[in-house]
Amino acid sequence: MKIFTNKIFLVVLALIIALIWVQVYYILSSYSRDVNSYASLVKWVWTLTRDTKSTILKVDEKKQLQVWDTIATMWQDSILVIEWWDKSITRLSWNSRVVIKETDISKDLSKINISFELLKWKTWSTVVSMFSGENHFKQEINGSVAAVRWTIFEASSDDNYIRVIDHEVSVESWSWETKTIHTWEAIDLKSFSLKALQNAIDKSWEDLNKTLDKDYLKNLQADIINQFKTNNVFKNIANN
Repeated sequence: MKIFTNKIFLVVLALIIALIWVQVYYILSSYSRDVNSYASLVKWVWTLTRDTKSTILKVDEKKQLQVWDTIATMWQDSILVIEWWDKSITRLSWNSRVVIKETDISKDLSKINISFELLKWKTWSTVVSMFSGENHFKQEINGSVAAVRWTIFEASSDDNYIRVIDHEVSVESWSWETKTIHTWEAIDLKSFSLKALQNAIDKSWEDLNKTLDKDYLKNLQADIINQFKTNNVFKNIANN
């Protein structure tokens, strides 16, 4: 009787896991319709340089990104957000500049490669995906490369550091030395050693990003729940 009960439990567990994976498939399928990444301004002014031509863009003006686009914020208190295809985001502080190096995402999601280089000042990234295999999310800062997955981290080109807010970041130096830094740790990119940053932390920038992250993740969760309801597995099975 106990063996029979265990078999029933395993069957039910397998069905639950199967249903979850089907739901995830439908959600990912809905997102896969648009595999582009976009930038938009939260405050003040930013510029987009493409093929040597620079364009000044305004608040809430959304722009699809291409490889080798250079994005820069102008004036104090400017904030720009890049929404990558996988729903990860990168925010540029005022007077910051990045260049897009990869936005290579296949329609079947077998290849997801995102990378960019910080040329000036600082960024805050919230990475919500678990990249696996050859897929990656990378940021280059002064010759070092940060590879991340499911992580929140801050990077500064001017002050030469990477700081982990949540989870971990694997950093490779220009000489191919690799280190992993964890939550609340920071690395000095010049000496390639752990660094104390209490005096260098911009508390207002951190608090702002934490607030924006909270709102963004709340909206993302609501969007996923909505996708879950819209693409209900039983509804799709009934319609097929």
